[in-house]
Amino acid sequence: GAPDLAVEVISLSESASDVERKIELLLAHGSLIVWVIYPRSRKVRVFLHDGSEFTRGLHDSLTLAGILDDFSLPVASLFE
Repeated sequence: GAPDLAVEVISLSESASDVERKIELLLAHGSLIVWVIYPRSRKVRVFLHDGSEFTRGLHDSLTLAGILDDFSLPVASLFE
């Protein structure tokens, strides 16, 4: 099965359709949360198993609700 949390770091060589397909596969096979990290724009898109998605920027934090409820990671720390 897929991991509860999946993290994908986007490279310049990846197409949008490749990334979308990976996200769909991860969620379809059981991932609860998928973080897609965009180094150039310093943003993280978050996809949840319920179909919702949102974006976090440098002034936000990432959480793992439903996996590790007390976890919080500042997005800025990903790009230090």
